[in-house]
This record gives sequence, C-alpha cells and structure tokens, in this order.
Amino acid sequence: MSITDADIYEGSLQREAERGVKINTYNVADGRPDEIAVIPRHLPFAKYRGKDGAKDAADEAKLASYDFYKAGAAEAGVVAICPKRSSTSAAVDVYKIPDGTSRPEELTASYCASVEKAGKCVAKFKQTDNQFTTTSTAAILGYYHVSRALGDICEIKPAILRTMDIEQHKKVVHLASELGVHGTIAKSWGLFNGYYANPKGSDVARTLFTSDFTQIYGALLENTTGEENYSEWLSAGTDLTSTRAFHRMADSRSAASILGSNDFTQSNVQALVAMRDMSEMILLDYLLAQSDRLTGGNISDYSFTYYLEGGKVK
Repeated sequence: MSITDADIYEGSLQREAERGVKINTYNVADGRPDEIAVIPRHLPFAKYRGKDGAKDAADEAKLASYDFYKAGAAEAGVVAICPKRSSTSAAVDVYKIPDGTSRPEELTASYCASVEKAGKCVAKFKQTDNQFTTTSTAAILGYYHVSRALGDICEIKPAILRTMDIEQHKKVVHLASELGVHGTIAKSWGLFNGYYANPKGSDVARTLFTSDFTQIYGALLENTTGEENYSEWLSAGTDLTSTRAFHRMADSRSAASILGSNDFTQSNVQALVAMRDMSEMILLDYLLAQSDRLTGGNISDYSFTYYLEGGKVK
C-alpha cells in the first residue's frame, strides 16, 4: 500500500487530519508547531448531559480553553501545568492558579508545590505511558463516550483529544524528578526519558507521538473532585471477586432473593448501589481493555443520598 493510500487516522496522530466538530490551536514558543485540542462529535444515540448534550459540550469547551503556556494574572484565565504525583500513572495536572496571583513564564518545582496547595486542579492531561493496557489515550477518550452510550454510567467526566509539545513535556518530566515523586508513578514518569531518547523506535511510537514526532497526544479530561478512596474494594487488592458486591452481582437470583426483601432500607439500598457500581465498572473496563483499575488506588466513591418521595426513589 502506498503512503497516499494509508489511513491518516491509523498509527501516530496526524494533527492535520479532520477531527471532531472543532479544533483549537495553541501557540508554542520558538516557532515549533502549534498544539491542538479537538472538540469531539457526540454519538447521536448516546445520553450526554444537559439538554441535547449542552452540559457536556460546555465542559468540553472549557477544557479546550486551557492554554498550557499562557503566563499572567489568574483573572485572565491563566492555568499552570505540573506533574501528577499520586496514584500509578504519570499525567499532567492543570491548575487554576489562586485569585490575585500571577503565573511566571517558567514553572519551577517550588511554584508547582505552592500551586498544589493554594490552587485548584481543574483537569488532567493523561497519555499512553507504556505498550500495555494500563493507561491508554484511546481508552480514556473512549470511557467518556461509551459511558454516555450506556446511559451515562459510572460518573465519567468529559474528555477531549489534546497534544503537547515534546520539549514542554520534557520540562514536566524533569519537574516530577525535582519534586521527588516515588513509587509506581515515579516508574511511569521515568519511562518518558527512554521514549524521548528514541521516539520513532520506542514501543509507543504510534500510541504516544504525533506523526512528525514533535508532540505527544493524550486525553485532557475534567478533574474529578469530591471523591474518596473506596476502601472496601481497595482492600481486596487485585481480586475484586472476593468482595461482597461482586458475589451479589454475579448471583443469578432476583435482587429480592439476594437481599432477603424488597424493603427500602439503608442496607438494601447500599447493597443494590454497590452491585450496580461493580457491574458498570467491570463492564467499562472490559470493553475498553483496561487493567489499570487493579494496579493501585484507582477505585473511588462519591456519597449520594437516596430517599423516597411520593412512592418514588430519588
């Protein structure tokens, strides 16, 4: 097959290819190619949030408004990018800097440490960091749309496709080292030094780099807030089948038989929600071929209150 016959959407990302409903560009210093962000098309049969998907569309536009390099006052919508230091996979945290402050041109470890305390993490730029399925750009982008296609399950946040200049990302990798990241995420950050030594020959040449090897690409997604570690499931380690929720979910009997009654009680509601959450989480992870759920502290929960009103559960 000739080069002209090749699928431009196959392999390393080609920035010039038509994508989504809109492409934003961002100026990079020293005359290097512009970075891009792609506002995605919505699946016509999926349940996006807001009337006709307006809420999700607004969140996507907000993500696309973040310029990684713009310096200046917080009031101008300036953000700062710093290395993610927790959990298992390397990512770039995007912070809204505190009101009344200004961001310098060059970000330092001390500045990142300060903005982590006083700023607000509004988004994460996550990218493929190995040739396996522990973290994959395609899967991260896919979670958003597949969750909406399945009825808006699992509290998945909106995500857009985003690129980042290699030279700029190298600075973030260096900041991670200066900030003393350790554990599994330190190993994830360390992988990039090997990739940058030989981008074209790396195991992730097609899944991390743009076709001209001047940028990497990943998913920019809204940061999740208000969640806590789901301690009961995390304590199961890599064996989620040992949890009560899994056993109940896998039980072929009716829910009333499993729980012992149809009563609207705290224990019954908590059990049903856990069964639903377990089934939705496993379904998405299986469809997107993701194994990262079981590599570290990657199961979180929100607190919801369920109540009866007029005979209906709300």
